[in-house]
Amino acid sequence: MMTKCVAIFGVHPIRDCLMRQYAEAGASLVLTDSFKIPSELPDELVVLTGESAVRDADAEACLGAMAEEFRGRAEKRPLVHLLLQNPATLRRLQVSDFEAVINEVFEVFPFTMEEAWAENVIARLPGIDNRLCPALDRTPVAADSRQFVHLVISGFDSYAESIAVKAAQLAHFPNYDGKVKHPLRTRITIVAPGQSPARDAFISRYHSLFDNSFYRTIDLEKRKSFLHHPQFEGSREDFVDIEWEFVDGTLNHPVMVGKLNSWAKDSGRQLTVVISGSDEAACLDMAIALPDSLLESEVPVWVRMQRDTVSKTLGQTPRYRNIRAFGMDDCGYDVRLPVMQMAKLLNYFYSCSYGSKGTPTSFPADEVEAEWRKAGALKMRLSSVCNVLSMATKMHSLGHDSEDMSTFYALTEEEIQSLSRTEHNRWCVERLLSGTRACTDTERSEIAADISLKKEYKKNRDAHYDLCAYDELQKDENGIDVRTYDNDLVACIPLIVESFLKAAER
Repeated sequence: MMTKCVAIFGVHPIRDCLMRQYAEAGASLVLTDSFKIPSELPDELVVLTGESAVRDADAEACLGAMAEEFRGRAEKRPLVHLLLQNPATLRRLQVSDFEAVINEVFEVFPFTMEEAWAENVIARLPGIDNRLCPALDRTPVAADSRQFVHLVISGFDSYAESIAVKAAQLAHFPNYDGKVKHPLRTRITIVAPGQSPARDAFISRYHSLFDNSFYRTIDLEKRKSFLHHPQFEGSREDFVDIEWEFVDGTLNHPVMVGKLNSWAKDSGRQLTVVISGSDEAACLDMAIALPDSLLESEVPVWVRMQRDTVSKTLGQTPRYRNIRAFGMDDCGYDVRLPVMQMAKLLNYFYSCSYGSKGTPTSFPADEVEAEWRKAGALKMRLSSVCNVLSMATKMHSLGHDSEDMSTFYALTEEEIQSLSRTEHNRWCVERLLSGTRACTDTERSEIAADISLKKEYKKNRDAHYDLCAYDELQKDENGIDVRTYDNDLVACIPLIVESFLKAAER
């Protein structure tokens, strides 16, 4: 049920869209262009940072001041939708979190417009029909599939980076096998001229992932390339199912035109193209100049625009029917936060499965909320969000459409085992992206000799023993094979999805 009173602070082009969503749900709104501590705590808050009003640092300071003011006086934690301007602020919070008092008083969901649009382009939710995106895996990628997903991104701005990271978090499929000579990995190709500084910063920012990944750098003019190999290649089984290409050039370069032609015709490849940059006219011009073989196929082409001038004009022309706009400033965010509602159910599953209760068979609302309140760092709460964003893809790999719940009651043992491997691969990439590193050979030997060190190294070194291939996973400090948790989680997906959809209907 929607909140009764919502306070919206700050000014941003998306404010009118958010106001419409709340108005349609019957909420009463209190608007202010600046951040002021109210006399009473509202049921829900929206904080919109901007260049001239509330900025990222101001928003954190103001939330802290409000938390101090209402500490111990609030029966429930109000949800705060915190729109940040700088993606670096969001990355910092994911690592360091908010002040303790803010998490005590509020349930803060920080996001950027880049992050919101990356979800719209890449992610789907089971049973949610307002997602704009055609799937990266338009044909289900099952365990025996010989296809792989290939995302080509033109440009290296903050929107392009967010989409690349979101794809790496979510595009994991059961046909990946790290033991074979040429595993089928999801491929992400980033094409931009003079990209070396942005590329180097990106690789450094997510070095824990790239240390363990195959990635190729290509200079089209110099016709040079370099292939980076994972640091443990040859001594451990490959456990990262994402590979990267960084191409210094443009999609209009003859070499790239030839590649796009062949990729669009490749039956073993499911291709998606994203074109991003600050000059939307140049982005759109690049989109309509793509090779005929690509434009006339079913390959989705996403173009970043401040306002959607594509859907009602260019999108009506058969040749350009698959060109879609993203990145608009005045839409792209759902205040109902369905992803958080599913994340709460997943968190409850973890608290039961990892605790003494065992795998849950239902989700009592009060217990779900109580366990969510106990959730620790923002990094861990967002980990649950990332997990549920992958559920529709897992369902699709089993042959289920995102709308098809009528036959999705339970999984076979074979399906559970297949998706458990997929879930572990997804988790590995998620943790590596968050900065957690794989243990060294010495650390692995030390933990194998004394399993109690696993938790210590995770806490004090941010090094995780389980960042390894699925078949190399061992027992935890409780003597339980950690693969059991992946199995239980996968088996619980139908219950999580069913419970979420039933709650959404109320």
